[in-house]
Amino acid sequence: MHRYKLALIPLALAAFSSTAASAQSFDWSGPYVGLNAGGLTDGRIRFDETTGELPNNTNALDQGLRPVENDLDTSGFVGGAQIGYNRQFEGSGAAFVLGVEADIAYVDSDETETLSNTTLIGPLGTPSTVPVTRINEYSGGLDYLGTVRARAGVAFDRLLVYGTGGMAYGRVKREVIFYGPNAPTEPYFAGSEADIQTGWTAGAGVEYALGPDSMFNVFNSQAVTLRAEYLHYDLGDTELDYPGVNGGATIGGYTSRVSTKGDLVRAGLNFKF
Repeated sequence: MHRYKLALIPLALAAFSSTAASAQSFDWSGPYVGLNAGGLTDGRIRFDETTGELPNNTNALDQGLRPVENDLDTSGFVGGAQIGYNRQFEGSGAAFVLGVEADIAYVDSDETETLSNTTLIGPLGTPSTVPVTRINEYSGGLDYLGTVRARAGVAFDRLLVYGTGGMAYGRVKREVIFYGPNAPTEPYFAGSEADIQTGWTAGAGVEYALGPDSMFNVFNSQAVTLRAEYLHYDLGDTELDYPGVNGGATIGGYTSRVSTKGDLVRAGLNFKF
């Protein structure tokens, strides 16, 4: 009887070894690709520190006929794709994960705001008995937004909590038109630009790995992961000139500092290979 018991020991050890291997923690190491969608929850293009080229421009700013600053709310839908690579390092109780990721997303955030500024002071600073009004229009938005980031986190089996940061880039559009005074619909000062701006981004997220038999695993990958992520982005500052045009061609112009920043909240689906 003892001989039979001793003979069963190797079989029991082999079965235990197989069970332990199947219960091993999920390994986050490897490349992945995926899709994401969400929104800019606090996107802003800010025009401020506006200055006038000639005294009449400065007076119009001082008297409130032309705005010194204005914020455009460029919140909107964001959707795109990402590619990245993770490397897992085992620790006591939890594993550490380091990685890199690049993404790019379409942004639907175009916004136009028209302001009607009225005062009893004329553009030259002299009192007026008739209200003086100027129409001022601001437009802007992002065509796309992308990032190249490092990621560092802690993995608890199939759950990964991470922080992330790196470079942000995007194509930003901005335009200002000041109308009037003789023809309220005729631009007197106008300027527009659209170019790629770069800056920084930082945020955090949480990601969960599903098994290879998940209904989402259409590419037969090793695993499918679902994530929720928050990022703050800042694309820096630039200057926008809007000189005189039409009837304003001989009376100077304006310059504003323009900054582009905001917050991004999105969900993602990754295929790990």
